[in-house]
Order: sequence, then C-alpha cells, then structure tokens
Amino acid sequence: LVDAQQHRAASSPPSGLPRDMGEDPIHDTRGNDSEHSMPMEGDDKKINSKLPSKTKETAQASYWMDKALEGHPAAQYGLSVCLQKGWGTPKDQKEAARWCSLAAEQGHPLAMFNLGTFYHHGHGVQKALALAVGWYQKAAEAGEMRAANNLGVCFEKGHGLEQDYEQAAHWYRQAAESGNAPAQCNLGVCYEEGRGVAQDPQLAYHWFVTASSHNHAEAQYRLARCFRKAVGVEK
Repeated sequence: LVDAQQHRAASSPPSGLPRDMGEDPIHDTRGNDSEHSMPMEGDDKKINSKLPSKTKETAQASYWMDKALEGHPAAQYGLSVCLQKGWGTPKDQKEAARWCSLAAEQGHPLAMFNLGTFYHHGHGVQKALALAVGWYQKAAEAGEMRAANNLGVCFEKGHGLEQDYEQAAHWYRQAAESGNAPAQCNLGVCYEEGRGVAQDPQLAYHWFVTASSHNHAEAQYRLARCFRKAVGVEK
C-alpha cells in the first residue's frame, strides 16, 4: 500500500454524485449472504442520492482519484467504490480493496466496514475471515451498525472466531437499538430460539414488529408466523 500524502483542502465535488456506495454481504442469520447496496453515510455531505449518468460517473471517479492521491480517506473510500462498482472506471476488485484499505487504515468507518466485506468474500484480496471480523469490529466500535450486525453473524456462525451466541446477541442488540433492521430481525430470532439470551416470545415479537416496520422481508415472514402460531401474541 502506498503512503497517504499530506491532506490538502478539497474543492467542491461535481454535482449528481451517488450516495449509494457501501456493501453489506450479510444481512440475516438464515444463511443468506447475497450482496446488496447500502447508502453511503460518509464525510462528503455534498454527494446526493441519485445514481449519476455515465458522464457524471467519469467525473466522480476523476474527482475521487485526485483527492485520494492527496490522502483524503473519504475520497480513497469513494474511489474504492467506483472501482468496485465500475462507476466511471473499469471494475478492479484488487485496486478497490487497496484503496479501501488505505481509507480504513485512516479510520474511515465505512471503509473499515467494506474492507471487512472484501476479506469476508475474498473480493480483491485473499479470503480471510479472521481479518474480516477484525475490521467489522473496528467499524462497529466506530459507530457503523451494519458492521455490528455482521459481527453478530460471525459470532453466531463461528466465522473467523469461536462461535459465541451471547456475543452474537450483544452485537445484534447494539445494532438493533440503533435502528438497523437486519439486526432487529436477528435479535428477534435470538429471543425466539433462546440463542444467547433467555427465550422470550414477546421480545421476539417486538423485534420482528420493529424490523417489519422498516420493510425487512425476513422479519415480516417471521411476524406472520408469530401470528399464525400465537408466538408472543394472542390469536
């Protein structure tokens, strides 16, 4: 990895750049590891939520490259995502992981989270679950609650560390109480099955309701089953 250069003041980025920049490869405890986009919540508040045109994608990639070379962690992360998604530049998972690592080493929470996903799935780097766990934990401790949910999944499934249901429930709770819908569903499963916590059908129902309010499909399915089987509710 190259050393980050001295930080210099950034100019305004081009308009029309996407906020949809992160990835969360693990979103429930049922073994579904499919990847999907999650919204960027990074340092650059001028980035809007609309997917750019091809011209704007190229402008975005160029902008992030200029600022990434100056050592800006948010730009390094943004460039990583451009390389990962093929926005304005050919896809290059290895380079995406390299730039993501530079930003993560500077403490960028979303970069730490995404770097965990690179190691979890072996995208651009050799698959290493223990390293994935380490980056998830750093990101979670920095306030990235999707990473906290993923860390809970790793503890529950024994991915990269010793299986520990209590720790899984702990990290699910951290993320669930911060409004993370997948973690709310996962915590509901813990209470439904007595996994890492005392079995409590009413709390399971509560967390399924909460996650369902965010249109979480798995939670909605489990909530319907609660009604059908009278788990935590009256028929």
